[in-house]
Amino acid sequence: MCGLQIVELTEREATLVKSISRFLHTDQIDKLRTSQSKNVTWSNETIQQCLAIRSVVGAKGYEFMRHLSFPFPSYRTLCRKLHNLPFSPGVQYDVLELLKKKMSAREEHEKLCAMVVDEMQLKPRIEYDKSLKLMVGYVSPEIMPAGVDSSEEKLLAVHALVFMLRGLTVPWKQTVAYLYSGSSLDSDAYWAFTKRVLEASEASGLRVQCITSDMGSANTGLWRRAGIHSTRDSILPMIPHPARPADSLYFAADPPHLLKNLWNCVLMHRIGLPDDVVARHHLPSNTVSHTYIQQLMDLQQNAELRVAHKLQPCHTAPSHYEKMRVCLAAQFFSQSTAAALETSVKLGLLPREALTTAWFVRAVNDWFDAMNARKSADAVHNTPTAASVSLQIMLDVIRRISFSGRKVWKPIQTGIQLSTNVVLRLGEQLMLKYHLQYFLSGRLSQDPVENLFSQARGQGVVHPSCTSFRLALRLVTVAQYLEVSKGAAYADDGCTYMVDYLKEHCQTLRFSDDTSPGEVDEPELCQVASDAARLSVVESPYVQSDFCHPLNLESCVTEAAYDHEEIVTNGEAGLDSSVCNGVHPLGNLEQCALYDVIGWAVHQFLATVNCDPCRQSLVAHTVAGMESYYTSARDRGGLSYPSQDVMYAAYMAESVFQTNKSRLGRLPNVEHTVMQEVMDVLDTLQLNIPSCHKALYCIMKRYVRLRINAHSSIATQVHVAMKQYGSKTACRSSVIS
Repeated sequence: MCGLQIVELTEREATLVKSISRFLHTDQIDKLRTSQSKNVTWSNETIQQCLAIRSVVGAKGYEFMRHLSFPFPSYRTLCRKLHNLPFSPGVQYDVLELLKKKMSAREEHEKLCAMVVDEMQLKPRIEYDKSLKLMVGYVSPEIMPAGVDSSEEKLLAVHALVFMLRGLTVPWKQTVAYLYSGSSLDSDAYWAFTKRVLEASEASGLRVQCITSDMGSANTGLWRRAGIHSTRDSILPMIPHPARPADSLYFAADPPHLLKNLWNCVLMHRIGLPDDVVARHHLPSNTVSHTYIQQLMDLQQNAELRVAHKLQPCHTAPSHYEKMRVCLAAQFFSQSTAAALETSVKLGLLPREALTTAWFVRAVNDWFDAMNARKSADAVHNTPTAASVSLQIMLDVIRRISFSGRKVWKPIQTGIQLSTNVVLRLGEQLMLKYHLQYFLSGRLSQDPVENLFSQARGQGVVHPSCTSFRLALRLVTVAQYLEVSKGAAYADDGCTYMVDYLKEHCQTLRFSDDTSPGEVDEPELCQVASDAARLSVVESPYVQSDFCHPLNLESCVTEAAYDHEEIVTNGEAGLDSSVCNGVHPLGNLEQCALYDVIGWAVHQFLATVNCDPCRQSLVAHTVAGMESYYTSARDRGGLSYPSQDVMYAAYMAESVFQTNKSRLGRLPNVEHTVMQEVMDVLDTLQLNIPSCHKALYCIMKRYVRLRINAHSSIATQVHVAMKQYGSKTACRSSVIS
């Protein structure tokens, strides 16, 4: 072999190693180079990565990947790695010690954090934990009521109470304590343990500014015990800090929980607004009612092109479990819902009184965006912004509203008033003291701990036992793996674990992949079953995307999701409806929906093509006409308005689709056939749209894909609603009767 060939092979090997280094560590590459039987000392990074893979694919899936010669440690090695990490209930002092080392070199503002506390229901079960060598399933002694001897009187645990720290200025999180609790919590014991966690966290160099929880009876009891109150006449959202008496410790209710509670209140009551609010905003009445939203849905029943397209029967008549879904509450109180109500009033389809409901829906949407800010544009700043104004409006309204004509004070008012005051006061305090430009209120929410609970339920067991929960908590903490399934009720919190437990643990051990005999508790690796849905992050139920189609748009439009947040141009979009009379059988609301969809398609095309002639021909320069009502009502400076030529093409495409709709199920290649017929029709028209980038074809392709899926969704609903019979006899008896 000549020197040139050696150099070429060396370069090829270097290129190959560089490529596989993107997903394999050095020790894994060494394993591929050497004999499979040779032992390898696995790095902490590899162990951590393989624990995450194990939590996704399960034990059998992990062993199958090893059978395919993936360079992974043996399953026994993973078990041994976790064997010496007990994670017993209580304060996790070893984690806090690592946090102390981690934070020692950080700036002061990076040490600011919030403590989020939440409960997860467990399966009541007494069992032997082989790792702790204890009988578990009882309430932790730390939160037993005073005067009760925990060694004599055992109470069955039904909840896991978790304490997690979350960074306020940088995205980090860490579980620092957990306990097993019963059906109720003693306020004194709960507050005493909370102070222990606070003092331990402060001793680690962290600065806990706020405690966030839901408004369950245990947490409201904790507020009362600590001295927190929120009434119509007064509010006290903070107390002297237990570890730093010169500073304040705030208490807040979780904003997503508040949104769900407010949604349920609107469904149960007619909300009465104060008279001065009605006069200031020029509202036609002081009554907020969900019946107008129900009427809006009835107007579009079985329509395939709809405004406020996410609204479903579950938004106005939710089941018991649907009432717990934050995403449904966020869709109910959305900019699109308010715009759809206003559009219907303009078109004469709903009475003017519906405008009051539209105003309230938009006010709640703006308040929640400000309370759940994840980016600087939505955050509270040093100077007055739209976010701070929306918070002040909600404070003014929520304190004086009535419920079905009664002036009563409800828990939802307590929570909204308390949390809104905390965001305003704490944000101002931190920005002034640490010279911050803005305060991200979304860092106060319980998203991280809710996502932890979602991971603990990963095996499909809704209520795990105490041991299963401990193992899941340990696995998540060590593997630092936390992906949220699409069906989860909460969003990805955007935080990473602060402590790299494997790398920084005081007694870190390195294991070789041998099979020497020894006592190894293999089931200790928490059984988190593989779930394909967990590989993708859930759609955010809080950060409102103004227009995301309810169908599977990743299959409709692979290039981009249906998010109508755009850089806008203004333009004339007024299409004379007489031009297309007889061409499209669309109602007024359907025309508004079509206009908005085409505006989205135009923007998606222009986002990938920088062409002035295309932009001039596709985007209107002034806004006029009935079709633009809905888009104009939703527009906050980021929506596009299609030109008259584009809209004419859209109406013709819709006419072609309506003609072919009855035979879609029999076509071998639905999208190709419909697109061919659409383009054949459009090619005969004299449209002022340049062909340099195939703009018209790209826009119509997006529309046809979405339209096919919209039709499929409605067709599915119709078929599901039809009566299904278990036998011919049942069907015959129904017909005879």
